[in-house]
Amino acid sequence: MAVQDPARLAQVDATGLVDGAPSEALQRLTALASRLLNAPVSAVSLVEADRQYFAAGTGLAGELAATRQIPLSHSYCKHVVESGRTLSVDDARIDPVLGGNPSIEEYQAIAYLGVPLRSPDRSVLGTLCVVDHEPRIWSPADIELMEDLGLAAASEIAARMATRETEQVAARSQRFVDTTLDAFIAGDSRGVVTGWNQAAEQTFGWTAAEAIGRPVIELIIPERLRADTAGLENLTEAAMAGQRVEVELLHRDGRVFPAELALSVLVDPDGHAFHTFVRDISDRKRTQHLRDTEQAVAGILLQGGTAQEAARDVVTGLGGRLGWPYLEYWHRTPDQSCLERLAVYSTDPKIATLMEVTRAYAPGVGVPGTVWAAGASQWIADLPSSDLPRAAEAGEAGLHAVAAVPVRDGAEVVGVLMIADHRRRDVRDDELIASLESVSAYIGQAVQRRRAADLDRELAVARDSLARIVDNLTDFLWTVELLPDGQARTVHAQGNIQAVFGAGLETVTAEQDMTEHLARNIHDDDLDNYRRYVDQLRDEQPAEIECRMAGLDGVTRWIWTRGVPRRDGDRLFVDGLCSDVTERHHAKAVAEQQAELLRLAPIAVIVRDLDSRIIGWNTGAELTYGWPSTAVVGKSSDRLLDTRYPAGRAEVDAGLAGESRWEGELDQLRSDGTRLTVHSHQSVQYDDYGAPAAILEVNLDVTDRRKAESALADRERLLHAQFALSTVGQAMLHVDGTVIQANPALAGILGYATDELAGRTIDSLTHPDDRHLNWAAAAGLFVGDAGGDRHQRLIAADGRIVEAQIGVSLLRDHLDRPATIITAVTDISARVSAERDRDVANRALGERNAELQHTNTALAEADAMKRDLMSILSHEIRTPLTTISGYTESLLSGADELAPPQQRAVTAIARSVSRLDNLCQEVLKVCALPPGERAPQPDSP
Repeated sequence: MAVQDPARLAQVDATGLVDGAPSEALQRLTALASRLLNAPVSAVSLVEADRQYFAAGTGLAGELAATRQIPLSHSYCKHVVESGRTLSVDDARIDPVLGGNPSIEEYQAIAYLGVPLRSPDRSVLGTLCVVDHEPRIWSPADIELMEDLGLAAASEIAARMATRETEQVAARSQRFVDTTLDAFIAGDSRGVVTGWNQAAEQTFGWTAAEAIGRPVIELIIPERLRADTAGLENLTEAAMAGQRVEVELLHRDGRVFPAELALSVLVDPDGHAFHTFVRDISDRKRTQHLRDTEQAVAGILLQGGTAQEAARDVVTGLGGRLGWPYLEYWHRTPDQSCLERLAVYSTDPKIATLMEVTRAYAPGVGVPGTVWAAGASQWIADLPSSDLPRAAEAGEAGLHAVAAVPVRDGAEVVGVLMIADHRRRDVRDDELIASLESVSAYIGQAVQRRRAADLDRELAVARDSLARIVDNLTDFLWTVELLPDGQARTVHAQGNIQAVFGAGLETVTAEQDMTEHLARNIHDDDLDNYRRYVDQLRDEQPAEIECRMAGLDGVTRWIWTRGVPRRDGDRLFVDGLCSDVTERHHAKAVAEQQAELLRLAPIAVIVRDLDSRIIGWNTGAELTYGWPSTAVVGKSSDRLLDTRYPAGRAEVDAGLAGESRWEGELDQLRSDGTRLTVHSHQSVQYDDYGAPAAILEVNLDVTDRRKAESALADRERLLHAQFALSTVGQAMLHVDGTVIQANPALAGILGYATDELAGRTIDSLTHPDDRHLNWAAAAGLFVGDAGGDRHQRLIAADGRIVEAQIGVSLLRDHLDRPATIITAVTDISARVSAERDRDVANRALGERNAELQHTNTALAEADAMKRDLMSILSHEIRTPLTTISGYTESLLSGADELAPPQQRAVTAIARSVSRLDNLCQEVLKVCALPPGERAPQPDSP
């Protein structure tokens, strides 16, 4: 089941919202959801393995408000988690999924709408939901609005998760720094300390609270080296080149000690900031120094003549190497009655003069006599405060701590070696005592050369003691002889060689040439450095290297190696130490990566001291506010950013003082003068002693989100106003054709009240003969066709037919599914009526045109007949008449020759021809008239 998925439950826990204080931003979102959907209850719910927890809520009452949780048996939101989809229930009492849920009776949860809240890895954490106590139909607009608000809630939760993860990474980095055995110091580009772990406190004596904010040079660099600018520059250059550097550093009590320093330099715009790990190598140096001293003493004794001469040479050489201001060698007199001073070393003649007050000691008297009698070394923390001989003189000479060891000839004590220091030393230095005992063994050998074999045995015992010490180390000690032919022969090897080379001692030391053996296993990138290291040793110069080496076990390690050449006659030896520093390399890389991730985090991270001065400013802060870190460190954050608090600064201070944390929105100023809104998380950071040390402030710029929310609200108000005031009828429909909401213009067109149209189907408002057009238009919208206008008849409330021009468009949800149909309706009844009247007039005009056409046809036929008649009159009648008229005129011209009856007949013919010709002319005149013009009436006879 998705609810019990361990990965999802881990993401829920990672929000940091469970059982914590309600998020103000989420609280506002629930209030907004209740207001916009007019729902009495809304909540941001996180579904855990056995319960549903309300991270924010509006309208929760009674037990829910107090406990902010319900068991999964009562949960509606678990179904959203299981499905990963929005759940919309109009009436839970009859719903197949929620029916019977105890929340129906106990909390009157009747209508429910819940949208999933996803984590950045897409796990469903819970829901943003609204609940109504009455049945309710959730519209697609309601669902879309809730899904938009759900995205905002998910974004807020993601931001909290990122902030919490960043804080956890920073805490892990700090725990690593605090638990490392090496001292860790971080500093800014000015050399001021910004980080100081517990190991640094132990190494240098300063607490973190005392060190942070002070120049690192004042804390750890000895006074005599601070003025050495060239030396410090060389140190910095060597560190920036990636070299491990050995330096002398300063403890708080004033003592100077040797240390190994690894420096990581980060280049900032104004200089170099640094992270450094420091290891106190006093013990290692001291051990090596004591060994060198022992070997030097052995060399002196080999060159000495008599035992007395050898003793004086040894004391002088030993004093110069140990660094103690005063040394004495007391030797047993030949009669064995007392000890007499045989040799003295002093850095100040005054000290020697004061301490020479006593020239001999009997057994059991004073420090030398006591050591002689007991045959055991002695450690005096403070000689002046004791009742021993020369206590007063030691105090005047400034000598305090005293160490004395017996010098033996076999089992017999033949002398005492005593050293004194200016400091009081309450802790016995067993290593020093062991080294002095080794030296005393050399002295005993010089005193009794004939007992060389016995002294060799004592020396072997001393070496075994040193070997036991070395065996407890994780390092590998070695001595090789550099032969003239270039080979390196192993002389001595001791320590944890398995951890360094991945093989046993016999395997490594069996190699003929140690340098070549190591060269074969050195990483290719480090081989040149290794060759230079070997060349430097052959030049009899101390050298060290840190390189990657493939062990015989197949594991590649980072190995730090240091070698110190020494001459024994004409033979060249090198004493060295190898140490596995792989973990330190890896830890350093991880720490640098984590620090860089924090520095580059895309949110503003500000660290300020208890006076609100800025002491930390990451890249995210630079991008958010426009100020570079170099410009703001030390400035008051409130004044720089002109911070405006929602309820005053006192509320924030009270939250930090009471709960050590505060969260809310702030109005702040950017460097360019523009203002921005940030969601701020502030928490108190404590030092190792539990005292408040700083304030960590993580700010997320929510300006755009607030503007988007405001723009969304404005747009919704504008759309509601346009919808209500539009003169065009508009309606929002479910995809099944049911009216969700209609505007007043549409209600006026159809004669309904606006609320009467809600819930009706579009088909019920459409003329039966036109309902098929609704389905065709919907199908076109579903397949992606562009919605066009169509003429359709609607039925008004009073039964009249409304001629309408209808346009439709389809809105889809975020999954591209059809969600809502938007319909625009224009009443074109008047226009359709006018068009119908126009069509009737057109039909009447057509009929009149037909009649005129028929008349025109008849006229054309008459005109043709007229032309035929004119042709007949002109040719068929007038031509004969002309002939008859000519004959008649001829006859009349000879009328005298005709008889009277003939003359009368010809005259009658002439008159008839004339009348007939006149008639033809009149007819031709009439035919020649234009159509419609009447011929003039002849005068009456």
